[in-house]
Parts: sequence; structure tokens; C-alpha cells
Amino acid sequence: MASGTSLHAGDRFGRYLVQGPVGPGELGPLVLAAHGKERYVLEMLGELGANTAFVSRLDREVRAASRVGHANVLAAAEVVRAEGTAAIATPYRPGPAVEALYPGGALHVEITPALVAWIGAEVAAGLAHAHGIEGGPVLHRGVTPSAIRLGIDGRIRVTGFGIADALRALGRKSPVDPAALAPYLAPEQIEGATDARSDVWSLGVVLWELLARSRLFRREDTTAGAPACEPASAIQRSSLATSAALCQRSSGSFARQRRTT
Repeated sequence: MASGTSLHAGDRFGRYLVQGPVGPGELGPLVLAAHGKERYVLEMLGELGANTAFVSRLDREVRAASRVGHANVLAAAEVVRAEGTAAIATPYRPGPAVEALYPGGALHVEITPALVAWIGAEVAAGLAHAHGIEGGPVLHRGVTPSAIRLGIDGRIRVTGFGIADALRALGRKSPVDPAALAPYLAPEQIEGATDARSDVWSLGVVLWELLARSRLFRREDTTAGAPACEPASAIQRSSLATSAALCQRSSGSFARQRRTT
């Protein structure tokens, strides 16, 4: 069974020509590969790729997400099956995730209200397009700091459409730590009542955390019946009022910039 660590430059995985390793991913090693003139990142699923039920569901989700063609959405191209396993192939768009802006992250830049408003507006544009697409909405169901990419080309992109839902079907067998996703899920999402507003909630949590420089909610379980999320710390009314003022100010600043460009 092929894994990211067993593939080397010049090897083939399905129709993709491997160029070299990228690093670790949430589900498995990331491998840079090429097909035709395009380059892709293959997220190798390893043993998980041998789970035919999971791979079939993941394939359905990825096919549905492929309908979303928008500058602020980076959807997977396909699920590749080869050598007894599978991989998720996504067009290569280099750049770190938003989590790199969090305290302790790799990017050390000033987090201004205008910057957060810009990130929020870009992500919201991608989500709005996915939610309003002809043929029925495409929901993300897993908007987290790691699902928002800061492209080196200056474009903000949402990634991972459909993947969170496929993983949730695995329950306790999911390789992804539920604690990484749970704090960003809307309360009703835990019970399976998901719609477009759930994605908006998740985006709101990410933006709040970027502004406040701290976690908003604490929840470690994504299964039905899990306790409702609670504040990660004692949040004073003054801090909430400050955050609201920052959001209002940054939104106005962004609107003015849009009108003058």
C-alpha cells in the first residue's frame, strides 16, 4: 500500500507524476505531483484509503464540491484510487493557513481590524457562492483556521469542502482530532442540523479569534449529545464590546476601500 513516505520523485500514483514531498497533512503526508501542465498536492490517505465506504463517501463529497468555481474557493479536483489506497488531489496554490496568524504561529504580522475584515470578506464571498450555486447549496461544514489559506498570490481561499462531513461519518475512528474542529461548529451542527448558517457561524468564530488573539469556545467532542460549547475563558463585557466596535470599524473601512478601487 502506497503512502506519502514511500513515494519518490518520478514515481506515479494513478495518473499523477510525483515531484516530491510537501510535508504533513491532516489525513496523511502531502506530496507534490503533476498531471499535464498543472501541479497538484496529493494528500495520501494510507490505511484510511482502504476503507471503501469512506472513500466512496469522500468521492461523492469532492464531486459535489467541484461544482464550486470561485476565486476564493480551492476545491479538491478528485479522489485518486491507486495501489490499494487513495489520495485527495487538490490544485497546488502555495501559501500558509490562517492558523499561522494565531499566537505562536509561523507568521509574525500585525493583526489589524482591516486585515481581519479583508480575510472575512474574501472567505464570505467564496462561501456565499457555494451556498447559492445552481443545483443546490454546497456546504463546507468544517470552516476552521486550517481550512482558510493565505495564497502567496494575495488570494484568500477556502479549502476542504465536503471533507469534514466525510470524516465525521467515521465517528471515533476519524484520524483528525475532534478537538480541532469542535470549537468552530455551530451548536445545532453537533446534532446534524446543518445549513449555510453553520458555515457563517464557523467563519465568525475564526474572525473573532483573530481579533481577540484567543480561543472563543471550548468543546472537545463532535458527536451528537456532546455538551454545548462554553467560553474558553471568562470574557468580560468590555472585551465583547471592544470586539464589536472593531468589527464595525473594520467593516466600514473595508467598504470604503471597495468603493475607491
